[in-house]
Amino acid sequence: MSFKKEVQDALGHYVYGLIDPFNEEVFYIGKANRNNRAFDHLKSKAKAESEKALKIDEIRAKGKEPRVDVLRFGLETESVALEVEASLIDAFGLEKLTNSVRGHNIERGRFTGDQAIRACGKTSVY
Repeated sequence: MSFKKEVQDALGHYVYGLIDPFNEEVFYIGKANRNNRAFDHLKSKAKAESEKALKIDEIRAKGKEPRVDVLRFGLETESVALEVEASLIDAFGLEKLTNSVRGHNIERGRFTGDQAIRACGKTSVY
């Protein structure tokens, strides 16, 4: 499967998830721009050993294909797409995904309220 050129152009910068069809859970989050990167992960790769590739192989071994979901599209710039990607990875939790990194600009990413207070140079929010 792939997006036709007119769909790619309409999507622009977009963020996508790879979905396990057995439990409907997102197992990978990525970003792309006017292309089929979301589907490129599903092309067979010899001796691929990443967690993502192993998950894809596991799903296929059970007789199904992972699904591609567009999570957000029409994003104005690559910078915005990177922020959305990183935010979603933080929200889902890296431990629940096969992504190997949290994404870009993680210094502004998910952390506790106490960490936010310390990062902003305050001792209290009140």
